Amino acid sequence: MRQPSKIANVPQSDKPNKKKSVKTQKLPIKADIKFWLYKKVAISKKGKDLELGVTTSKLEVLFKEQFLDRLGIKYIYQWKAPTKRVYDFAILTKDGGMIDYLIEIQGTFYHADPRVYDRKNLKYNNQKRQIIIDEQKLTWANQNGFVLLQIFEDDIKNHPKKVLKLLRSKSECGN
Repeated sequence: MRQPSKIANVPQSDKPNKKKSVKTQKLPIKADIKFWLYKKVAISKKGKDLELGVTTSKLEVLFKEQFLDRLGIKYIYQWKAPTKRVYDFAILTKDGGMIDYLIEIQGTFYHADPRVYDRKNLKYNNQKRQIIIDEQKLTWANQNGFVLLQIFEDDIKNHPKKVLKLLRSKSECGN
């Protein structure tokens, strides 16, 4: 018979029903991130990622089709980092063996495009919350040797040449 797992200082009746494994791990640096993080995800017809529980936006799909696919850039869509945060795109090296850089697609309203919104005086809590999450993602990426490109909706829709130029220059540098 299997022995019950021990949870320190918690009476048996107060144990949660679901097992939660707490793993302490050193966050990987860029050189450590290889195919074990390569994870294909299934997108349902409603736009919700079935494995990660994140919503796929039309803007992300537009970006993927109009820019990444068009330029032949290899990527992982909805990449789940070791921090459990999901990045919109992890751009792979030309050989597909490693992640080169990350991309986040930022909607004008939800991510409070600083060209439109005064981030010090935001009215909506969801914008304030998203700014914090965006800063956490940027911090993690920088601490682990990744460049994180934050591309805003306005640039995708109104300045596609600017986005193409950015992606081409980044691809020439490393991808």
